Amino acid sequence: MPINPQTSQFPPLHSPEQSWDENLSAALALLAPGVGIRRGLKMLPPLSGVQPTTGLLPTLTDGYLCSADSVMGPYGSRVVLAATANWANKGFYFGLSGAYWADAPAKPTDVLVAVVSTDNLSPAAITAIAQPMHYGAGRFGVRGVVNLGKCAKGADTLLLTWTKPTELAAENTRITNAIVRTLAAPSAGIDAGDAFALKAGAVTLATLDNTALGTAGLQAIGSAAATWQYAPATTTIPIRFNLTDGTTAFTGGLAEFSVMLECY
Repeated sequence: MPINPQTSQFPPLHSPEQSWDENLSAALALLAPGVGIRRGLKMLPPLSGVQPTTGLLPTLTDGYLCSADSVMGPYGSRVVLAATANWANKGFYFGLSGAYWADAPAKPTDVLVAVVSTDNLSPAAITAIAQPMHYGAGRFGVRGVVNLGKCAKGADTLLLTWTKPTELAAENTRITNAIVRTLAAPSAGIDAGDAFALKAGAVTLATLDNTALGTAGLQAIGSAAATWQYAPATTTIPIRFNLTDGTTAFTGGLAEFSVMLECY
């Protein structure tokens, strides 16, 4: 007959089961593998009203980072640090030792909050920000903004290389949604033929034409195609932009982008 150790004078013959926490951790690691922002922690360049301005201290809202069963909730405004001029795709990380800029995480458990590029002008400005998202259930994303008046023109420019989590038990990857939106229209310099294109590798996902670039709030939503589907061997997808800025250079302007990926 089983003996209740709380009421019996005899101790149990074996140690009580204490592996439930390990089982819970393993279950969450299986159900929600990968790392990234779950909610909040939106990073933006310095703004003057709605327009991006010079300066290297971005803003960062509060939110949550997820890494399987680990959840961190930084107060973004308290941990954000100033960038440095002439950066190309520098990472902003957060972990147990705090926040820092680096090309790679100092510890395997540190989580990437954003990838930021800057120019080398005086005064310098943030040209682009990209952030990895983690929505759970095999869904991921990349979001961010591009400073239209300060970014590179006329060439595919890397924002962030999304990496498929190695622990994810899913062979296929596809892009399920892509949106580009004019967050702030340039105050001058919009010509016929100007366009902002969001790309995954060499594939164009969505494009803001010169009309959409001229009005804040207008957006373009990409239509899924066969090129949005990736073979099981694909483990990285570079998210890029290409800005056509013709006869007259843009003054100001901020474009927002969002890509959702699904692994199955």
